[in-house]
Amino acid sequence: MTTAPEAPWKRLSPRMLLVHPLQELARMAPALVAALIAGSAAGGHGDIWTLAAAALTVALALLRWFTTTYRISPELLELRKGLVKRQISSVPTDRVRAVDLTAHVAHRVLGLTRVTVSTGHSAKAEHEGLRFDALTRAEAELLRDQLVDALRLRTTGAGDVGEDGSGQGELARMRPGWIRFAPFSLSGFVLLGALAVVLEESGFSPSSFGPVDRLVHGLRGAYGPEGVAWGLLAVLAAGLLVNVAEYAVKHGDFRLTRQESGTLETSHGLFTVRTVTLEERRVRGVELRESLPLRLLGGAGCVAIATGMRSPRTHVHLVPSGPRGEVVRAADAVLRDPGPLSATLTGHGPAARRRRFNRTLVPAVLTFVVLGAGWAHDEVPFGVWCASLLLLLPVAALLARDRYTGLGHALSGSYLVVGRGSLARSRAALSCDGIIGWNLRRSPFQRRAKLLTLTATTAGGLRKYVVQDIGDQEALRLVQGATPGMLAPFLETAGRHRPGRTETAGACR
Repeated sequence: MTTAPEAPWKRLSPRMLLVHPLQELARMAPALVAALIAGSAAGGHGDIWTLAAAALTVALALLRWFTTTYRISPELLELRKGLVKRQISSVPTDRVRAVDLTAHVAHRVLGLTRVTVSTGHSAKAEHEGLRFDALTRAEAELLRDQLVDALRLRTTGAGDVGEDGSGQGELARMRPGWIRFAPFSLSGFVLLGALAVVLEESGFSPSSFGPVDRLVHGLRGAYGPEGVAWGLLAVLAAGLLVNVAEYAVKHGDFRLTRQESGTLETSHGLFTVRTVTLEERRVRGVELRESLPLRLLGGAGCVAIATGMRSPRTHVHLVPSGPRGEVVRAADAVLRDPGPLSATLTGHGPAARRRRFNRTLVPAVLTFVVLGAGWAHDEVPFGVWCASLLLLLPVAALLARDRYTGLGHALSGSYLVVGRGSLARSRAALSCDGIIGWNLRRSPFQRRAKLLTLTATTAGGLRKYVVQDIGDQEALRLVQGATPGMLAPFLETAGRHRPGRTETAGACR
């Protein structure tokens, strides 16, 4: 009897000898700048030390290619790397959950692609899968096709196409008009703040820029309200422009498609093109995300609740921020069920509404009282105190009402639907088959109001989905409807809970 020969060990593409040094130099740029400054201050030879450090960085980057090999067989992926600390990582092909192809600008110029294989085996970085950085485009696509074929063999009906053939093909595509939803994000303002810190540390003060100077000095009372207004407008405009640019670069040419192999594939990016192939059988549901500005414009975004991701915070964006109707249609196509995201949520009653108002109005009233005390001691202008009365309480009341409006739950077909939030509202549709346990918790205040917090735990997405401030009997009905027989004995003891006590129950499904 003859055995099949083992697959040979291969090296990554030699074109990476041009990319690795540039990547490492960019990563080490802060340390090289620090070496230049420290060396110049110490003995005037900062440039020599910097060049030596840069040469060492380039040498290590080149050595990385010589010490990295891999091989692929029908049963196993293996990656061997390291010189001093030798490391051999292997992943069985039947453990693969998602395949991520990413090509930065330098990769694209040289015809390269970085392949990341996710297994979902562990949340730790060293066990999250394998990364091949980088293969030629043809080798990367061949590897993806091999893994997708393996996924197809394991998939039993999850990727089947309907009789009319509508189960596969393009489910969503970004349109040029979607750019109007780009400005409403905090990432641009965070980036501006980080840039200001870097510039300040490098000796260039952002306050030397006119609008920023007016804002800073206006807040100190130098330029009056007009200077503050112009400064805020300038910062707001800069943040919005950064958001638009980031959205266009990150999500440009976004497409969501269903493949014949029973997988979902997303592709996006103008400069860095990223393609993620996700086994559809691992999708446990979807989560619709609607920040307050997006809702005012009729927009939303959607991510997948899927197992096999590298961490609970690793999301597969099924659809970026776009028109709510198109996002919901794409999510319904992924679920193959148009009901969950359009289901009417069951409200949580007057007690839950009172808690929403208490949590927003009490801090607003306390702030108003503190400002009043400051006005009484001539430390707060009378106009500020009056403005707080006209703004704080009405805004807090509207926020509380909106939070209660978004709070609710439903059972739609085979999905548990959970809604919550206001400024960052979300609606998650989680497959009941994906629920592996329940967690019940009640604080002393909830116990007095006969409410509790019910958490459905799952292996995908954020790992837990919370139904806030639900009544005892409604919680029992919801659990019995979603997972019959799993938690009924546990919830029967809910009335005997001690304040703050937490209990859990679960079953393998």
